[in-house]
Amino acid sequence: MITSKQNALYWRLWSQAKSAIESNRKTKFSVDETSRFRHEFHIRALGRDKSHLDFTNRELDFVLAQFRSIITPFGPSITNHRSPSTAAEAQRRRLYFGLRGMMRRLRLSENYVQAIADRMFFKIPLNLLATNELQKLIIALKQHERRNAA
Repeated sequence: MITSKQNALYWRLWSQAKSAIESNRKTKFSVDETSRFRHEFHIRALGRDKSHLDFTNRELDFVLAQFRSIITPFGPSITNHRSPSTAAEAQRRRLYFGLRGMMRRLRLSENYVQAIADRMFFKIPLNLLATNELQKLIIALKQHERRNAA
């Protein structure tokens, strides 16, 4: 399930992609054509049709990459959207965002969390931690939270 902000991003990028496609046509898409064409992008990105409201974060990343490839045709290759590095980077960004939220919620300074990360990962800056390292750091902070709550 996607959030309302992800839904707004989906529709904003679809609108831009549709405008880019229509700029090369003499006529505008009808409502039925628009819906069918949009779902064709879902099939290209995921291999099957699926409502955008039921997308996982990873599926949403794949579809948005399709839209972006239409908006900026000379950007990254359209086949690049399925690469493991693209999906891993999106997952890493989400984990980093979650880590920052947890730091605010627990009122932990960046220096404190960095000191924990230094002991765990040999002095790698927080923003350069890999996906598995971020997961381990978040688990450590959750354990810290449980210890302080007890």
